[in-house]
Amino acid sequence: MPISPEPDGLPVLDARPFDPRSADQVRRLTDLYRAYLHEELERTGYAVAGLPVAAYLNTFLVWLDDDVIGFYSLDFTRYAVELIYLEPQHRGKGIARAVFTRLKMTCPVPMRAKVPLSPSGQALVDSVGIGVTEPTDEEEQSAAESLDDVHRVLSKECNHKRGNPARPCRRCYRRALSVTAETVVSGYATVARTAQILGFAA
Repeated sequence: MPISPEPDGLPVLDARPFDPRSADQVRRLTDLYRAYLHEELERTGYAVAGLPVAAYLNTFLVWLDDDVIGFYSLDFTRYAVELIYLEPQHRGKGIARAVFTRLKMTCPVPMRAKVPLSPSGQALVDSVGIGVTEPTDEEEQSAAESLDDVHRVLSKECNHKRGNPARPCRRCYRRALSVTAETVVSGYATVARTAQILGFAA
């Protein structure tokens, strides 16, 4: 796939659509989403909203040579970046800036980023000149229900509570988020592959 040139000063971005038929891509996206959830747990103390794949999202994997080093998902119903994640060793090289700059230049309407954003994410979108958008009521309700499901399972399974009995320990929280990452990505891939087999998708 040809790689489009980027504006001066930015690295050339090799971003390709996620292929749910590829077991290797499903594995890599699961690994990246798991890492994102774990990092945000360490940063915020809880699970965060944002999905790598869904029926309303277009997901792209970021490649360096022959390896996937990150991903971003776009909600084109709202012209918003749902989620972007790069492996830590590939940050600070202008890759995320190249993603946002390309989207700003090519989107037919102003592209925005969904909140919540990390402090570095907020600084990046501010510097590129991309606005932010608040979640819809439906998105907030869906995120709350997903978090409730995680916490309900944890409250039954975690035997390592410290202090607040309603708050599970970090180790069990991380394990539950790992299961969440696997479920989200593999579940989407299964549905997408089935739809393709039945002729509902290209």
